[in-house]
Amino acid sequence: MNDIHDTLQSALAHHQAGRLAEAKALYDAILTAQPGQPDALHFLGLLACQLKQYDAGLALMEQSLVERPDASY
Repeated sequence: MNDIHDTLQSALAHHQAGRLAEAKALYDAILTAQPGQPDALHFLGLLACQLKQYDAGLALMEQSLVERPDASY
């Protein structure tokens, strides 16, 4: 779990710095290791919306809420 947490923190740092390709690669790696990981799904959805891929982004964010209904993003 710690590796997922560390990878998520790195992904968020890239995302916040505008390095979207690097962030996406890390979100994808998290989801490969732990399919359905709600934080990675949520932030990957946000990233997709930033790239104007709204349908994909909303689907990912909805999936994140299925995985963690009590999330307060």
